[in-house]
Amino acid sequence: MSTNEKKELGYIQRVALSYPSPIFTFSVIDLNTFYHWFNNIALQHANYVKNGSYTPVNNSNSTFNNAITHIGRYQEVQTTLYFICDHAGKPQKKKDAEQNQPKKRQRTNPTIKVDCKAKIVCRILLDGTCEIIYHWQHSSHDPTEYSELKKSRLPIEVKNWINEHVEKNMDWKSIKDLLHLSPKELQEAENDDSKIPLSLLVNASDVQNGILAKLLKLSRKAYIDKESVFLWFDELRKREYHVLQHIYSNSFVIGWVSPWQKLILQRQEDICIDSTHKTCKSFLNDEDCYLFTIVAKNSSINKGCPMGFMITNSETSETVSMWLEWLKKEVEFTPKTIMIDCSPIEINAIQVVFQESVRILLCHWHIKRAWDKKIKKDVKASTGTKDSMLLRSEAHADLNKLMHFELIEIDYRQDALQIKYGFKPMNLSGYEKQRKKEANKVALDVANSMIIFANNVLHCRSFTDHGKWYMVNYKKNENGQSILSTCSCPDFEYSRKLCKHIFLISRIKNISYQVQHITIQNNQVSSPSPPLPSPSLSLPSSSGTRLLDLQDATLQEYNRNAKLFLQNYKKLD
Repeated sequence: MSTNEKKELGYIQRVALSYPSPIFTFSVIDLNTFYHWFNNIALQHANYVKNGSYTPVNNSNSTFNNAITHIGRYQEVQTTLYFICDHAGKPQKKKDAEQNQPKKRQRTNPTIKVDCKAKIVCRILLDGTCEIIYHWQHSSHDPTEYSELKKSRLPIEVKNWINEHVEKNMDWKSIKDLLHLSPKELQEAENDDSKIPLSLLVNASDVQNGILAKLLKLSRKAYIDKESVFLWFDELRKREYHVLQHIYSNSFVIGWVSPWQKLILQRQEDICIDSTHKTCKSFLNDEDCYLFTIVAKNSSINKGCPMGFMITNSETSETVSMWLEWLKKEVEFTPKTIMIDCSPIEINAIQVVFQESVRILLCHWHIKRAWDKKIKKDVKASTGTKDSMLLRSEAHADLNKLMHFELIEIDYRQDALQIKYGFKPMNLSGYEKQRKKEANKVALDVANSMIIFANNVLHCRSFTDHGKWYMVNYKKNENGQSILSTCSCPDFEYSRKLCKHIFLISRIKNISYQVQHITIQNNQVSSPSPPLPSPSLSLPSSSGTRLLDLQDATLQEYNRNAKLFLQNYKKLD
């Protein structure tokens, strides 16, 4: 991997502009000069997206499109290009009935639309010159603040960079290797806030969107899904595929087998059939569908190979029987053994079509998985932490591999930078995710009544005891932003994890949060709970200590303090 590939993206540095008037008009000699100004000046100040263009039907008879340039020439306009700020437009208004209802699904990113009026209009005249009308002021937001980057869309050069690598069939894992900063670049980014590496803006979802866009372009033959499906049927028939097509008003059954699959399938006596749910959508009503696949061992390569497919929005014995009957007559499919999971629907369909001529086998893996789920739910060790550690030994073995992974430090430092600038959310534990979910369930009007801000102090009411109020502390970070840090509730004091009160205030007041491992005073209205002795970890101080030694020392100290912790935790409210 070359160094040039890693430095392709470069840096982003917002530039503050100042013009004598809110609307700045000037001319350039041609369209290439305009795009040079647009990329090097306008996009360094804010992020603009193209919002269409307009070309008059008849330039010679058009008086509306005439333009007087700032040097006094009078010419007709050939084409007009429009660019708007990516914060333009008004956010979608919610219905009154939805205001006080908790969301079933939380949006990961809030809307970036703040009705920004900034825009760029480029008029291309008949002689090739361009007149630019630049509305450069952003009254509703400040694009020069780096905190605005996380709210903005990805710059066009970053999108193009992602698409170029996606076209090379690279996934997130391989693209992430190109995004790693060198130690020198990390040092510069940590010490210099004037510019930010563009690689920090890219995350897995951006690459996933690029991959999905590529797959959509390859798989969709028409904008309307139903039309695209019919076009694919025509294409498959031209390629001499065998196609099953039964489409009704509210249900459908479609299947296909290629010519090479047919030849192999006719010789197979032992096959497997399995279905997957929620892997595709119906082209009739956008509901989830079921994908059935026939898999058999290819004797030429001694590996499993897909031999046929069927998609339906109704997983019933009738639909599976229809597919198997079609395979039996159209493809001359006559197996002797069929392995399936524990599905009574598939068992019944096989018996209806093949009767006693086919032996049905149940997959051992699915049986073992059902056993494992039951064991994990009902079988629990009551002899202490040691036995639990033995059960988790396999997970510990995987974690120990990280000791020899060279990119751990770079990943950690780069993640810290992404979280610092807000490009990546803070990682939450399962405990904190549950607390956040409980806070998000509270209706909006109730949540507002649970928060009081007086004398620069935030108070949040208890979720269980409405007579108790807890103080939530906040501080200013190095960028001057308010950060929720601690809460006086027993849940936070003894677990040192983000609690429901912090998540509730963050949701209503739109304040970020960060855990601060410091000792705080109990400021709740009720009498304080008895203090819990805080365990101290006596870890080895040698600079050459390996991660495994630290893990062993930590676990030993944890075992000594676990019983005391649980005894005191049960006394909490």
